[in-house]
Amino acid sequence: KMFAGRATRTLLSKMGMKEGDHIEAPMLSRAVEKAQRKVEERNFTIRKNILEYDEPMEFQRRSFYGMRQPVLEGRGVRDLIWRFLSESVREAANLYLGSEHAGRCLAEWSREHFGNTIEPHRFRGRESLEVKELILRDAKEEAQGRIELAVAEFMPAEGQTEDFDAAGLAKWAKETYRCELDPGLVRQGDRAGVRRAVETAAAVMFEAVDMTPVDGFLVPDFSLRELAVWTDRMLGVKIDPASMQGVEGPDEAAKRLLELARKAYEDREILYPIEFAMEFTAAQMPADPKAALEQFSAWARSRYELPWTPETLPSNDPRELRRLLEEAARGLTDARLRERAGRALAAGRSPESIAAWFESQGLSRLSERDLEEAAEDPDRFTLERLRNCVQAELRQFERWVLLQVLDNAWKDHLRAMDQIRDAIGFRAFSQKDPRIEFKKEAARLYDEMLVEIRNRVSEVALKGRLVPQVQQPRPAEPPPATDAPAESATPAAEAAPAPRVDPAVVGRNEPCPCGSGKKFKHCHGVREKEAKA
Repeated sequence: KMFAGRATRTLLSKMGMKEGDHIEAPMLSRAVEKAQRKVEERNFTIRKNILEYDEPMEFQRRSFYGMRQPVLEGRGVRDLIWRFLSESVREAANLYLGSEHAGRCLAEWSREHFGNTIEPHRFRGRESLEVKELILRDAKEEAQGRIELAVAEFMPAEGQTEDFDAAGLAKWAKETYRCELDPGLVRQGDRAGVRRAVETAAAVMFEAVDMTPVDGFLVPDFSLRELAVWTDRMLGVKIDPASMQGVEGPDEAAKRLLELARKAYEDREILYPIEFAMEFTAAQMPADPKAALEQFSAWARSRYELPWTPETLPSNDPRELRRLLEEAARGLTDARLRERAGRALAAGRSPESIAAWFESQGLSRLSERDLEEAAEDPDRFTLERLRNCVQAELRQFERWVLLQVLDNAWKDHLRAMDQIRDAIGFRAFSQKDPRIEFKKEAARLYDEMLVEIRNRVSEVALKGRLVPQVQQPRPAEPPPATDAPAESATPAAEAAPAPRVDPAVVGRNEPCPCGSGKKFKHCHGVREKEAKA
C-alpha cells in the first residue's frame, strides 16, 4: 500500500481483485520484494536517526554511572569530595579575583537599579565620581531609546490620533519611569511633548537613586572581601581579607584557600564521628540509657581502643568526654594505624582471618568485594580499611550526600533533555541540522549538571551532618512525688546537640550510623522494630 505505486494498484483494480484474494504472479512478487526493501530502508533510516539522538545520551549515561557506581559501593568517596572542593575553590578564586569582577558587580548593580546594560570593562580604571556619571549618563541614553520605541508603538506615525493608545502609554510610563503622563498630550498627537515629559520623569527617578553602594565596589580589597564571604558560606571557613593581601593572582589565592580547606577537612574527619556518636547516644538515652552507654563505650573501645565501660567512664561531663575522644582521635597517627594493622594481620593474612578480626573488633563486616581486595593485597587493604573505619560516620554522610545530589541532578537533567529533544526540530527552520544542535545542547546541559553537582556537594561537604534518628518511647506517667534527690545526669544526656544541616533518616539497607558495619535493619533497626512491637 505504501510503495507499490499507483500503476500496480490500478492494474489490480482493473483485474477485479478484491481484498483477501490469493494472487500468484511474478510481477506482483517482484513488486512485493521491491516494496519490502523500501520498507526496510525506511525503518533503517528511522533507527539510525533514533540512534543518532541516543548517542549523546548513551555517552552521558556511561559517564554519569561511572561516577555514581563507586559512590554506591563506598569507594573513592573522599577523593570525589575533595575533587569537588578543589574545583569549587579554584573557580571561586578565578571569579572573585579576576580583573573584571568589580566591573561585573557594578554592571549588575546598575542593571538592577537603572535598567541599563554596561559592559564591565568600561568601569576599569575609573574613580567613584566617574563611575557614577557613567551609570547616570548611560541610563538616560538607554531610557531615551526605550521612550522613542514606546511612543512609536503607542502613537504610530501612520495612525490617527483617535487610534492612539493613551491609556496604555500612560500606564507604561508610570510603571517604568513613575511618570504621571497627561493623556491629553497623547490625544493631541504631541509626540515631542510626550517624550520630554517621560524623559524628565526618568531623569528625576535616576537621580533619586542612592549611589552610595557604588563606593563599596571600588574599595581596593572588595574582591578579597567577596572571596572571604564565599569561603565562609560555602566551606564554613572564615578568613581575614587582610591575610590575603599581596597574593599574586587567583592561582596563589586558590592554593592558600585549598590549604585552609584541607585543614578544615582534616579537622572534620576527626570531629564529625565523635560529635555524631555523642548525638546518637544522647538520642538513645530516653529509650534505653543502659544500652546507650554500653554502645557508646563499645564504640570508643573499637574506634580508639579506649578501655571504657559504662561503669568506668572517665567523666560525667560530656565536654570532657568529647575532649578525651578528640585527643584519642588526633593520636591515631599513620604509624599507630600501621601498628594496629600489623596486629590484625598477625592473627592471619587470609581474607577470612582479616574479616574475622574486623568483626571481632566491632569495626565492620567485609563484603565479597572486600574479601577479594583483601586476598590481592592484605597489607594495603587492612590499612586502608582501618582508615575508613575511623571515619565511618563521615564517609557515610558524604556517601549519602553524593547519592542524593547525583540522583536529583540526573533526574532534572533527563527532564531537560526530553524538553530539548521535543523542541530541537524547530532548529531546522533556521537551516541548522537538528541532530548536530541536539548534541551541542546535550553537551551544554551535561556540563551544567556537573557544575551544579559540584556546587551542591561543596556547599555541604564541610558543614552538613546527618541527624541521628532513634525511636522515642511513649511518654510515661509522671512519677509520684518524692523527697529523694534526683540522680546526676549522664554525660550523653547533657550533650548539647550541634547545629544540624541536611537532616536525614537512615535507610533500612544503609550501614548503621553507630559504626558497627551492619546494615541498619540488622542493628539498631531491630531495636526500633522490637520497640514498636
